[in-house]
Formats: sequence, C-alpha cells, structure tokens
Amino acid sequence: MQIWKLFLFFGWTFQVKPVITELCELLTQITNDHVKREKVEEPFSISVLHGVDGEQEKSWLDINGNYLHFQLLIDVLIRMKSSLNDKDEFIELCKNEYHGNSLQYNILHEFENTYCSDMAIWWYTRESFLYRILNKAFRIQNIDLLFLLRFFIRDIHRALTQLKENQITYPIRVYRGQLLANDELATLVGSVGKIISINSFFSTSLNRDYVVFILGDADPNENSLKRVLFEIDAGSDIQNSKPFAEISERSFFNDEQEVLFMAGSIFRLTEVEEVDGLWIIRLVLCKEEENDLMKLYDHMTKKKESTINLLSLGTALSISGKFDQAERFFRRMLRELSTDDYSNLAESYQGLAVLSAEKGDYQMSLGWNQKALELLEQKLSPDHPDIDFIYNNI
Repeated sequence: MQIWKLFLFFGWTFQVKPVITELCELLTQITNDHVKREKVEEPFSISVLHGVDGEQEKSWLDINGNYLHFQLLIDVLIRMKSSLNDKDEFIELCKNEYHGNSLQYNILHEFENTYCSDMAIWWYTRESFLYRILNKAFRIQNIDLLFLLRFFIRDIHRALTQLKENQITYPIRVYRGQLLANDELATLVGSVGKIISINSFFSTSLNRDYVVFILGDADPNENSLKRVLFEIDAGSDIQNSKPFAEISERSFFNDEQEVLFMAGSIFRLTEVEEVDGLWIIRLVLCKEEENDLMKLYDHMTKKKESTINLLSLGTALSISGKFDQAERFFRRMLRELSTDDYSNLAESYQGLAVLSAEKGDYQMSLGWNQKALELLEQKLSPDHPDIDFIYNNI
C-alpha cells in the first residue's frame, strides 16, 4: 500500500508537510484532501469525436452515437419542466439505498427539508450521496436516474450561467488531476487534434500546485494507473459553449479556486507529453459549432417541439437507438397525460408505433398507429396532415 500523504500533528519538521497544531484544523484538512483525492481516483466518462469522410458516414454516426445521445439528453433534461413528484421519487429511492447508513440518511433528510435551487452547487460540492449518485448516473448513462435528477442538473446549469455572466472576463487556465488506466490514457494519446466531450460535470482548479499535490508522487510499484494532469484553456469570449464558472462563492468548500464546467462540455485535445512520470494533456474549450457533429445535432434538436416534456425525452432516446428506455418514457407519458390532451396522446402512440416497428413487431406497431388514428379522427378533419401521416405509416 502506498502512503499518499502524511500529516504531522503538534510538531515541526522540514521534511513533512503540512504541520498542523490545531486538532480541528487537522481533521478538516484530512477530510477536505480525502474528498479531493477521491475525485482524482474516480473514473469519469470521455467521448472522443471522430471526423466524417464521405463513404464513412454510417460508421462515423455509429462511433459518435454516444456523443449525440448525451448531447440530446442534456438538452432535454435542462429544458424540461420538473415536478415535485420527481424529487420525491428520487428521495424515496435514496432512502431505500441508504437505509441503515445513519450518516448519509441524516444528510438525505437535510436535503429533503432544506434544498433550494440557489444551493445546487453547494450540494454538488458537498461530500455526500448526491455527488456520488449523480456522477455514477452520468458515467453509466442511467437515464431513469438522470431523469429524476433533472431538477438538480438544471439548477446547476442555471447557476453556472449566472456566475459566468458576472465574473469571468478574461481567458483562464485551469487544471484537473486524474488517475487513468493504461487503455484510457492510450486513447487520449492517440487523439491529439480531435475533439472530446466530458460526459459529466467537470471539476477543475486554478491552482496547479495544489492539483499536482493531490495527485501525489508516482508509485514505482503501480503500473495499472497513470498520473494525468489536464491543462485546460478557456476564454470567456467563446460563444455557444456550455457554461463554466469559478464557484467558490457557492461551493461547500468556499476557500478553494474551483472552476466547474457544465456536463457535456467539449474540448480540443492539442498536446500530450510526459514529464517525470506525470502525463500532461492540454485541452482548449471549443465552440460547439467547431464540431461537425453539431450540424446533425442541430438538425435533430430543430425537430423537437418548443415545449419539452417526456415525449421529447422519448424521442431523443429513440433517435439515439435506446429503444427500451424510450418505450418506458413514452408509456410514462401516457400514464401522466389527461384524456383531453389528444395531441400528446397521439404522438405518444405514434412514438410507441415507431419503436415497435424498429423492434420488428409490426402487429404491435399497427395497433399503436390505430390508437393514434382513432383519437385524431375524433378531433381533426379527415384531410388533416397528421391523419395523412399516420395512414402513410400504416
């Protein structure tokens, strides 16, 4: 086992730092540094975007499907209205998960009774169940859980947008320490010049020395993980990028120089080098239109209605080929709609019809289309384009 850090209480030495003479200060320092070290060791999801080359278009879309899926998902989640039922459902899920864990259960109770949108970043940066659940949901693409957490994701997005408007007026360089597996590092080394997407919130620091300190020294006996320092350049003049901001004034750790990037932010990987056992990966924040995939993404999002709801999420998942998950949200939409909302009911039926056809169940697809047709024929004229559309599908 490697000793990562050594604290000395009530003494003095030139060899061991920090030297701390107050017990409360020592405990706070150990807790804070432990939280930071856990983030260094925690895996996070990166998508490398590949260019398109004529005949390779189909494989290009397949390769970049995860990126498109994630961008559509984030767009829908932050624009979609949430309800108190979603938060309550999330809290009940957490109560079942942390039953018997008194520490996390007490924090959950505090969250249930005191959370408000202005405290989103404070709760995200606090060491608790919320940070771990959200980041894991991003990492494994747990759509059902991210759907319940959309109130929290949207609140963080709003906070970052507000902070950015009021504070960052010049280009900044920030840093992120990470332990990466050999294959993950090899992927990034081979991706110089390409665009990468960070598929979660991306926490960085203005303090390079502290980030390197948290990474620790290289362990000669550790071959499976490599020490990586991300150096990220970001300018406030970059338009059409997802928001980022220095969050100290709203953070649980308000004495740190932390800069947080919105989930789904994209960067260009410009350089990789190794210096004394430390891999340095340099990134530059990108405008979203720099990415060829944004043309396809914009085409998809323009098709979405201005009112974002469960139907939008089901459609986004269908576009991304997540048919089983899309079906769950279409069915949930049907359960929650009132019987007089014929337009959304019909679209939900049609969404299920398309999914059934994609799965090869054409009889089921016909049944859903007939439900949509029966409903619309009661409300619309026989020559309405929506009715013609369903007849064409049948």
